[in-house]
Amino acid sequence: MSRTRNTRLAVVSIICSLLGVLFGAFSVVGVGLGVIAYERNPDREKRRNALALASIACGALTLLINLFLVVLVLGG
Repeated sequence: MSRTRNTRLAVVSIICSLLGVLFGAFSVVGVGLGVIAYERNPDREKRRNALALASIACGALTLLINLFLVVLVLGG
């Protein structure tokens, strides 16, 4: 995969992860795309890895926040 495609994938994954704040399902998509972008980086360049890792972290965080809010609303 070319470098620009991998960078685009990492950027799309971080956008989806951040959209997960408003729409919870995007968190899962962002984490998945972040993992794919991380694994497809053949030369392990730091910038692309940083974008992919940031999207995984943001997606996981927004997913946990959304799960907490669902439990809070449904539980009490």
